[in-house]
Amino acid sequence: MNQTNRNVRRLVSNDLEIYFDCRLRALKASPTAFLSVYEEEKAQGADRFAKSLSHRGPERAIFGAFDGKKLVATVGVFREEPTRLNHKATIWGVHTDIDFRGRGIGRAVMTEAIGFAREEMKVRALMLSVETGNEPAKKLYSSLGFVRWGTEPLAMSYGGSFYEEDYMTLVF
Repeated sequence: MNQTNRNVRRLVSNDLEIYFDCRLRALKASPTAFLSVYEEEKAQGADRFAKSLSHRGPERAIFGAFDGKKLVATVGVFREEPTRLNHKATIWGVHTDIDFRGRGIGRAVMTEAIGFAREEMKVRALMLSVETGNEPAKKLYSSLGFVRWGTEPLAMSYGGSFYEEDYMTLVF
């Protein structure tokens, strides 16, 4: 995938099936990068994401990068709803297919989500969490201005092991 055929955009309702396929690939390829479990999410089906993909306002969005017609990277963002928290938003579901990593695609979708949060959501801060051992993701987030502010021990259990999550924030 090169710069000339890279297509990064906000996903819409018509993208539901390709988004869900990409999501399932992500859960299978990187099980400790997500709190969701492949088998559970597959059983719940794609409709779980229909509301986010059909929503056109600034409260939530999912962005994707395409290689031709194949969705190869995603990131979601939602603004907190309670009045006292709606000055911030949360990044979730960040993933780039393994064969497309190291090419700037994750940076491209993250940059799109950050711009949306700043310009459309008009939030003052973006929050995210990342599995402590995921050094490439932490390096990307740090390079985009996110700062680590804490670590949750025993944040997730997978395959009989426990994993920590680092919490990071980008303040505008």
